[in-house]
Amino acid sequence: MKKTIQRVLAAVILFAMILSGGFSEVGKVHAEKQQGTTKRAIYVVFDNSGSMYGDGNKAWSQATYAMEVFAAMMNYESGDVMKVFPMHDITTDGNTGSATKSSMEIRGKDDIAQIHNMYTPKPGGTPYTQVNNAAGELTKLLNAGSVDEGWLVVLTDGDFDNDIPASGLKADLEGKAAANENLYVQYLAIGTDVKNIPEGNADKGLYAQKAGNTSEVVNELAEISNRIFKRNEYAGYSSEDSGLEFDIPLRKLIVFAQGKDVKIGSLKNEEGGEVKLQSDTAVSYSSTDGAGLTTFVKSTPVKDTSLKGQVAVFADESPIVAGNYTLDVSGADSIQIYYEPDVKFEAGLYKGDTKMEEGTIEGGAYTVKVGFVDQLSGKYIKSSKLLGEPKYTVSINGETQELTGKDGASQSIDVEVDGESLELTADVNYLKDYTDSASYTFKVCTLDINVDAFKSANLKTEQIRLL
Repeated sequence: MKKTIQRVLAAVILFAMILSGGFSEVGKVHAEKQQGTTKRAIYVVFDNSGSMYGDGNKAWSQATYAMEVFAAMMNYESGDVMKVFPMHDITTDGNTGSATKSSMEIRGKDDIAQIHNMYTPKPGGTPYTQVNNAAGELTKLLNAGSVDEGWLVVLTDGDFDNDIPASGLKADLEGKAAANENLYVQYLAIGTDVKNIPEGNADKGLYAQKAGNTSEVVNELAEISNRIFKRNEYAGYSSEDSGLEFDIPLRKLIVFAQGKDVKIGSLKNEEGGEVKLQSDTAVSYSSTDGAGLTTFVKSTPVKDTSLKGQVAVFADESPIVAGNYTLDVSGADSIQIYYEPDVKFEAGLYKGDTKMEEGTIEGGAYTVKVGFVDQLSGKYIKSSKLLGEPKYTVSINGETQELTGKDGASQSIDVEVDGESLELTADVNYLKDYTDSASYTFKVCTLDINVDAFKSANLKTEQIRLL
């Protein structure tokens, strides 16, 4: 009588081969997290022409405040850099400064003081030249691979009177965005007497907005900052109850509050314990008079003294654990809260509830599982409002399948493993500017051996010593 003995014999041979070194683990690679590591360059063209300062116009003050906000929101640890291109030479040490410069770089929060103390001794007309210069330098920087993403930001009243592009403002700005696939243009028309606002075209990387008064400046800056820095905004916060609920651990929490008397206090958990305030940056209207008197500016410029803000970063050596928190903010007209999750992306091959860790596996039915893991419990996160809808891409021996996990939910695929090897690669794209990946290689032992077994046999038992 013929009997087929497959799984028992296969398991015995597999075990023996592992002990003897017949197979070894080929490799298991987990990519380093790429969360929020985009290196950005923000090149700002600052219109410091006479029209921005004259006749009670506060546009210059609103523009310098906008630059302080951008500088305070930057992620310098990841290599972000900001460069300001004024249309006329400036000083950065107040009204009495003597050393003028045609541009300035901001590479850390200590450099924000340069913006705060910026002064234009001789404001003149509104040439388009610096828009061309900034775009040219930014394109070269991107083409060289020095940064991942570039933003050309133009802060102006739009009253250009020299070096005007023949193709028109909109077409020229679209052309500048087209110079590199990772270059974007943000045009913000500031002031009560705006002359030119191009129509935005997001498909071509051009965004255009107008801010005529203080409240519009506050609102537009919040929107633009979120667009440029791709922060993950916490939804549903109410200053009335000050409550925050985190269903996953966080790496950091960023609070951007604006208001004349704004003050960000503490972030506390339910037990009253405070989360460490890692950094606190104040932004406000300029410390200077703005500009000297010329034929364009005949009286001391007026400041918008209501423009004040604060950017606070809460983070500690260990993650901010899931739970309920209270945020203390007072005197704010506008509050935006951003977060960075602290979760681990995981992909694995499972036999039942057991994850396959070895490099050699037996052929048969398995489940591939992808998702996020709570690093404290080691378990997959069932759902989280703070993870959005991640897009998973799973490749099994070259065959790709895309999955979507609503509310951060993990996903599974049933697979039948055969052949000589199994190549498993998984990628995830989630929230804004977050990616991660994992890959594994397994050797597969699939033995189908037919053995003629007698009805009865005299079996000699011997002691087997494994060396």
